[in-house]
Amino acid sequence: MTNYTVEQLREEGPPFAMIMLLDCLKAGEPFVTYGAIRDELEHQLDIDTIFPTQIGYVAGSLMDQILEIDPKAPLINVLITRPNGLPGKGAGDYFANRYKVESYRKWNNVSAKKKRELVDRERIKILHYRDWEKLNTKLFGTTAQSKLLKQKGSEVDGFSPNGKSYGGPAESEEHKKLVSVHLILCN
Repeated sequence: MTNYTVEQLREEGPPFAMIMLLDCLKAGEPFVTYGAIRDELEHQLDIDTIFPTQIGYVAGSLMDQILEIDPKAPLINVLITRPNGLPGKGAGDYFANRYKVESYRKWNNVSAKKKRELVDRERIKILHYRDWEKLNTKLFGTTAQSKLLKQKGSEVDGFSPNGKSYGGPAESEEHKKLVSVHLILCN
């Protein structure tokens, strides 16, 4: 196993994060956790341990690359979240830029209710956007899909995509409601 740099995560992580997000959308999952992406990248990049907080760099790099091709693309990076379904502080800058609300840059000061509202609004846009596959192919080709670990579990059943359990099914009532709303929107 090897050590890693944040720059390595920013360069090599986005293709895997993107394909995991696309698989999430196809499966009707509401989000992909930092932990699931971390596990996949540890496997793909042969890294012993990646700190979950550094997955935000992968999410940001992915979104930056997407916005270079389509500046109006929905903020798919907000689907990379903590187990509660909310993205970390890096999402604040993307929301601030998209909606022209400077206070979103201080994401940690935004109420959980407002964060949920913003994320839910963006998720609807993400679900209706039809160019994800085209963007993925243009950015990364198709090699990540063939290398991706086979899904053994889902966020809904309490297992990460690699089958590791992180404490059981949906963590909170709020999370369970989020999963239910997402499933209704997707069906």
